[in-house]
Amino acid sequence: MQLEDLLNRYANGERNFSGANLVNVDLEQVNLTGINLREANLSGANLSGDCFLDADLGKANLEGANLSNTSFHRANLMGANLMGTEMYDTTISFADLTQANLRNAKFFQVGLKVMIKELFFEDTVMPDGTLATRYWV
Repeated sequence: MQLEDLLNRYANGERNFSGANLVNVDLEQVNLTGINLREANLSGANLSGDCFLDADLGKANLEGANLSNTSFHRANLMGANLMGTEMYDTTISFADLTQANLRNAKFFQVGLKVMIKELFFEDTVMPDGTLATRYWV
């Protein structure tokens, strides 16, 4: 899927983009409230400054994505691959991170109020600067 196509369809009211292939897309400073990107491939994407209010990113591949200044309020991130993501000044509030993979993720100044079951950290830089080496929550 081309970025321009997604943005046009979203602007026209479409919200279901499950399974979309958006590898390395530059989708900076966009409001994507209510979008369904379940099982989408967003690896390497620049999503900095985006708003994912009430978004479904369940089982999405966000490996290596830039999530700085991004807001995930009430977002579904169940089973999402967040390996190696960069989260600086990111807000994750009232989101579900059940079974999300945060291996090698970098958290700095992240606001975190989440529902967590079976969250896996490995070599993950936590908001307080500590390194979680292997940890299931």
